Amino acid sequence: MKWILGFLLLLLLRGAASAQDDVHSNLLPNAASASTSVPNYQPTGASKRANWVVTSTVGPTSLLLAGPLSSAIGTARNIPS
Repeated sequence: MKWILGFLLLLLLRGAASAQDDVHSNLLPNAASASTSVPNYQPTGASKRANWVVTSTVGPTSLLLAGPLSSAIGTARNIPS
């Protein structure tokens, strides 16, 4: 009886995985359509990237919200690393 339930569960999971692949296959555009969909696209410059890295690392959100929250959750779960 257990092997029948296991087999049915396997079939169910396999069917769900293939259905999920069908649903998400059309969500990602190909490279040609992605480059033409944004007419005035300009890549981010080096100074903006550097500013983003510094702000994300030592900015107020990182120091006052994300860092302490991550630390508190890790301590509560007893996973300090």
